[in-house]
Amino acid sequence: MTQTPNLENQVEQFRASFTRIRDEMMKMIVGQKEIVEGVLVAFFAGGHVLLERRAGALGQNHARAHPRRSGWT
Repeated sequence: MTQTPNLENQVEQFRASFTRIRDEMMKMIVGQKEIVEGVLVAFFAGGHVLLERRAGALGQNHARAHPRRSGWT
């Protein structure tokens, strides 16, 4: 089984990438680890995710996040 070390290396690289992306997303989506992980799993599996939240809940976070993403701050 010469492919086993290569496969293990690929799995470890994926795990490290997944963790790094998850940690960055959780800086903006605080306290929603299961949701962030679910979104990432769907993304890497080539699926789709529909996120819904009660009205008005996103507005405050979006107002704070948007200037940083746009480079306005």
